[in-house]
Amino acid sequence: MLQFFQFLFRFRSFLLFIALEVICFSLIFRNNDYQRVSFINSSNRLVGFLMETSNSVGDFFSLVGTNRTLAEENALLRNRVMQLEQSIYDLNTDEIEDARLINKYEILEAKVVNNSVRQFNNYLTINKGSLDGVVPGMSVLSPNGVVGKVKEVSSYYSVVYSLLHSNVIISARIERTGDLASVQWDGADPRRAKLLYVPRHIAPRQGDRIITSGFNSVFPEGIEIGKITEWEELEEESFLDITLDLTTDFSSLSYVYVVINTMKPELDSLQYEVY
Repeated sequence: MLQFFQFLFRFRSFLLFIALEVICFSLIFRNNDYQRVSFINSSNRLVGFLMETSNSVGDFFSLVGTNRTLAEENALLRNRVMQLEQSIYDLNTDEIEDARLINKYEILEAKVVNNSVRQFNNYLTINKGSLDGVVPGMSVLSPNGVVGKVKEVSSYYSVVYSLLHSNVIISARIERTGDLASVQWDGADPRRAKLLYVPRHIAPRQGDRIITSGFNSVFPEGIEIGKITEWEELEEESFLDITLDLTTDFSSLSYVYVVINTMKPELDSLQYEVY
């Protein structure tokens, strides 16, 4: 207490000046309408700015939770869409009542914890593993298209072959014409890939959508891979040299979706016995 009084005594002149200033401004604002209105408006602007800044800071720190919630909702929506597409296919062919055929795909959202795009063979690491039902060979998608397929799995994490990997070849087709092809990255631009094995008699168009063919048990049918941007006929070559822009931006992946094909073990077992 003694130190407090010593502080007041030491700065008595400055404190008296501040008190008189406050009284003067109070009298001015109280007895003059123009100054009072100007002060209120300025105060409102300052308070509004501080509240807006506070809300922006709060929104920024809540982005992680918001993004996770959106990823989970997207996973549920993708799962529902795949079920509806399979149901429509069944209605257009035969009357199939087996629920396993309609619900053969399950979608699991996952957070990307590591990612590379500048190597010749690129990988991702996601925070879902065997305890979540992930096994090697499962396909991985982004909100915009194909990402890759699972290579290795631990209890809580999985390593994914990125589409930007020399060993990844995806069975595809040109949506407009239905012609089959394959997509493979050439190791150059992480935003582009090559469309392989398209015969010279095919007439591609700029902007043609390239989608998964569904001719394997890894990727569901109809997932977009990219769009054709340019092509060239090479002499003494049977196929066109086609370049496409990938729909997935691999440099900004945050959340991805693991596709669980519940019918894959049966299909793989049958194909193994045949071959």
